Amino acid sequence: MSMQAGPFSGDFVAGHFTGPGTTSDISVPVTTTVFSPCTISLTAISLGYTLDYLMQTDGSDGVYSDELSTPVVAIGSYASTNNCNPVLASLIAGYVPQAIAAAETNAATAIEPGLRTDTLDRSICPLSAP
Repeated sequence: MSMQAGPFSGDFVAGHFTGPGTTSDISVPVTTTVFSPCTISLTAISLGYTLDYLMQTDGSDGVYSDELSTPVVAIGSYASTNNCNPVLASLIAGYVPQAIAAAETNAATAIEPGLRTDTLDRSICPLSAP
């Protein structure tokens, strides 16, 4: 699975940024001993990213990113299809909110190390023209 982020916007001084994103389609094969095998597909997945940094003045009319809170990844929308038995499909639908919450948490955990490496201790200078 690949995740993409669109342009971020936010407040450099406050260190709060948000941005849109997407991820590739997800197909989950399901096999049970009672029903025939089937596949659940999630498509048209849209994401929202939120990043919060602790910004400190750098002594040169700018700021630098001193710390990063755990990022937030929110699945804003998706389309779900399956070719499962109707009984199994309704059971699966009941677990979708839990699966979405777990996916959001796991995605945020997965991107955090790269964000720390690439964005912490970076100066943004100058904040305003003299």
